[in-house]
Amino acid sequence: MKSFATFLIVFIILGLWGYYFYHQNKLPFLNHPVTIVNPTPITSIPLFPSATLVPSQPSINDDILQIKTAFAKKYGRNVADVDLDLAADDGSYAIGTVTFKLAMEGGHLLAAKAAGGWVIVQDGNGSVMCDAISPYNFPKSMVPECIDTQGKLVKL
Repeated sequence: MKSFATFLIVFIILGLWGYYFYHQNKLPFLNHPVTIVNPTPITSIPLFPSATLVPSQPSINDDILQIKTAFAKKYGRNVADVDLDLAADDGSYAIGTVTFKLAMEGGHLLAAKAAGGWVIVQDGNGSVMCDAISPYNFPKSMVPECIDTQGKLVKL
């Protein structure tokens, strides 16, 4: 008789609890909307704000694929593992940011189109070095300054 009474009490409590939540239409921990915070990844922050991407350029997708291929080859990765965000691409020069999938860090990139295709001129998180970019004559709108071999800032 005692076990039946215990069973009946537990059954009534569970029934009342179920009735309450059924009419709430949600479980208590789902009553509040879940806000998923998606911080802006560093890869989407333009490297040089004055440079703009020209959306009417028909070869931008081709350029992205070729630059991704150059990065994959440089670092021995698959092209699908390269995430590229171009801040500017004028068909001859490109700037932006690059990361590898499943990697926390990323860096800036400077690429130039040469006779054999796109060349990764500089990438990483350091300063833009003058000796690395000088053979390619980047437009000042894309690279307004660089650091010389003595560590001094040079306005281009």
